[in-house]
Amino acid sequence: MRYGYRRFGAETGTPLLFFQHFRGGLGNWDLLVTDGLAKGRQVILFNYVGVANSSGENATTVDGMADSGAVFLKALGLSQVDVLGFSIEHDRWAERSHWPATGASFVAE
Repeated sequence: MRYGYRRFGAETGTPLLFFQHFRGGLGNWDLLVTDGLAKGRQVILFNYVGVANSSGENATTVDGMADSGAVFLKALGLSQVDVLGFSIEHDRWAERSHWPATGASFVAE
């Protein structure tokens, strides 16, 4: 699997992983938001499977999008991140059984 992503910002603190709306890509984020948050922590933007320059077939459900994020985190070797989602039901993400194992915490939009 190949993921398109951008990882930038301060090398301190817990990284912040951004989840975009359905079929949204890393280019959909407002740079004033992402760059502002990157002043104090690492920011990670990524394209879901099958979106833009990420390979594979895109997910058709929120659960599939969450699965894509879990695989991406494992590929980066990250054991803990904070997650910020846009236009996604955060409680649905938190319910996914693989998220507690990653150490992810959830940030409401």
